[in-house]
Amino acid sequence: MFRYLLFIAALVAVWPGKASENIKKTHTVSELVEIYHQTHNFTLKNSSQCRSYRPGKCLQAACSTLDSYKCDSQSELRKLTLACQKNYGDECLKNLLGQLDSYKTDDINEMSQLAASCRHVWGSDCLKTTSSYLSSYERDDLKEVTAIASSCRDLEDGSCLRFVCGRLGSYQCDDLNEVVAINRQCSGNTL
Repeated sequence: MFRYLLFIAALVAVWPGKASENIKKTHTVSELVEIYHQTHNFTLKNSSQCRSYRPGKCLQAACSTLDSYKCDSQSELRKLTLACQKNYGDECLKNLLGQLDSYKTDDINEMSQLAASCRHVWGSDCLKTTSSYLSSYERDDLKEVTAIASSCRDLEDGSCLRFVCGRLGSYQCDDLNEVVAINRQCSGNTL
């Protein structure tokens, strides 16, 4: 009988530690982003490397998409040039244009909004990664694609989003607001 009680006492003393090792801790998005940054040598694009802005490529892509009479006056060119400021090239704009029907991008105001949303977006990997988590109906209008692009500011790629969503599960990364919020936390642009 004494051996049995000793066995039970030993089991109770050891069991709580073993039980807590097997419980998978659920992390918040903020905690997962912090873990990502700690393990992936995170630096913001603007602070790590000098990248040259190439607004001319953006302007060229915008004008080649619009009808020629919508991109031939000084005021139209000025509007698009201002929208293309701080663009690293044309990859972001071309990616966004590829997600929208042409009738949604045939106006200079729409094109200006798209180009402006690409400011500080390097390449298109973040856009592609973010879009891959969403259904096509969540990225088929101007407001949605500009939200996606804006959330990719200062992110080189989609690796932080992939890391966080890999831990959260797909049901917490299948909504536009969810992935935009994660991208913003990954870049530090939480406003």
